[in-house]
Amino acid sequence: MSNVNQGSAACSISVIIPVLQGDSSWQELLADLRAFPETAEFLFISNGLAPPEFQDRLNSYGLNSRSHWHSTSRGRAIQMNYGAKYAQSDHLLFLHADSRLSDSAVQQLLKTLDSCPEAFLYFNLKFQDQSFLLMRLNSWGVYFRSHILGVPFGDQGFCLPRSMFRELKGFNEEAAYGMGGQASGNSSQVHRRRNRNQCPEISRAGLAEGDCQTSLADGTAGDPAVLTPDKRSNFEMLPKQGAIAVFVKTPGYSPLKTRLAQSVGTVQAEQFHILSARAVAAVVHSVANQKSITPFWAVAEPEAQQDSLWNQFKTMGQGAGGLGNRLAYVQQQLFEFSQFVIFLGADTPHLPVTLLNEAVEILSVETATPQFVIGPACDGGFYLFGSQTALDPAIWLNVPYSVEDTTRALREQIQDPGEIHLLPELSDVDTVQELPLVARQLTEGDDWLTEQLQVLKWIQEWEARSD
Repeated sequence: MSNVNQGSAACSISVIIPVLQGDSSWQELLADLRAFPETAEFLFISNGLAPPEFQDRLNSYGLNSRSHWHSTSRGRAIQMNYGAKYAQSDHLLFLHADSRLSDSAVQQLLKTLDSCPEAFLYFNLKFQDQSFLLMRLNSWGVYFRSHILGVPFGDQGFCLPRSMFRELKGFNEEAAYGMGGQASGNSSQVHRRRNRNQCPEISRAGLAEGDCQTSLADGTAGDPAVLTPDKRSNFEMLPKQGAIAVFVKTPGYSPLKTRLAQSVGTVQAEQFHILSARAVAAVVHSVANQKSITPFWAVAEPEAQQDSLWNQFKTMGQGAGGLGNRLAYVQQQLFEFSQFVIFLGADTPHLPVTLLNEAVEILSVETATPQFVIGPACDGGFYLFGSQTALDPAIWLNVPYSVEDTTRALREQIQDPGEIHLLPELSDVDTVQELPLVARQLTEGDDWLTEQLQVLKWIQEWEARSD
């Protein structure tokens, strides 16, 4: 346990930690975060979903109740701006995932915030491996730049009032950062002027020498985090995007389209599944180009998430268990960072772009009550489900699937908490009987995408061979 004085927590802190997808260095940082008071929150902002071990690791350090994983686009500035937007505390501490903090560093930070709550603060930087000259020179260079020139590196950790961050308009998401980077002179002057007015000793000495360390894996002192008061950023307008998950199975890993395969054969059924999934993806991609949504493949097999079939979108697992368990799992994962979530199957290649657009538009509007969108399938199921709120997992588990009243049962479960919008009924392809229905719809109108017309061609060729 930490021996930090928990009473020095008059200033609440949100610790924002950008994490590159696949980077595991955040796990070593968790032990150091225990030194923060119970009022602190920890926001891990990544360009990927939370790794499977995230909750278990938090539990082992007692941090689960005040830690959150959010996903957004790749880019350290983008991720830190995103974290700042959803931070709940008065002060923001931007900390790299590979940083290490001693208990005394945290205690000094809390003590300084108590006496100088309006100051801009940063730690001194020390590389863990000081055994050769280059690392010692790097440390000296960082000290010179931050103390003499007044331009600290992002690796040193920045702590500032949230009000100051808003005034500075966030991090510049368009700046090209090199090894040393270029800091905004105006930003540096703001920081130094405020420190001298509010807390002179911090501007000259920073926090205690060596209290913040970063691993040698960085190679250099790292990219600078640049605050730009003179250049407008998107901080005030950062949207909380929606997410669309397309549920798929992978040929060669799982049996798929088994009822269709009984009539057309396994190889042909797999061909249809791939073409149909590509058509659905094309529809999603078309909408994603116009709306603030992030598309995902929800892949049934964990070992197939890197399969080349699914390289168009980000991938995520479906979890274990039956369909209800998997729907609940995917929904929970996506609502960690999404305003709304839409589920799609991969067996409605004739889904019009206009229908998906309509669903997104309904869910993009904030209302007093939660909004739901259901696209009912002709067989009693649903080809689309969208929601502004995460359903209780028990709801997903209580719904009977693959029966003629699946949609009716789902509607009964969710009609009390919100408003339901129904889209036109479509056929999803489970058996050979649905193929002519899909072909008929794809021959009507001229707004179909190339990938959807490829499905039509496949059906027409199969029908010609069957005659």
